[in-house]
Amino acid sequence: MVPTLQVTACPACGLPAEVWDRAVLASTDGPVEHARVRCLDRHVFLLPVAMLADSSTPEPSGGADAGGRSRSRPNATTRRTS
Repeated sequence: MVPTLQVTACPACGLPAEVWDRAVLASTDGPVEHARVRCLDRHVFLLPVAMLADSSTPEPSGGADAGGRSRSRPNATTRRTS
């Protein structure tokens, strides 16, 4: 089996982040799949897979949209639960 690279957005800065580990952790509501992600700015997070940004549509390379204009980085949102 060939490993595949999964890329998502960093929850802190919005830069590309690699999903480099997955695990199922126990919770009071049952098992929850988690992913460990690391971005280009070296932020590292362990978060539920449900909180990963949708990476199904690849972004154009070079930091510009289809019209050649620069894109701003997306705002990261995080939800804290206690």
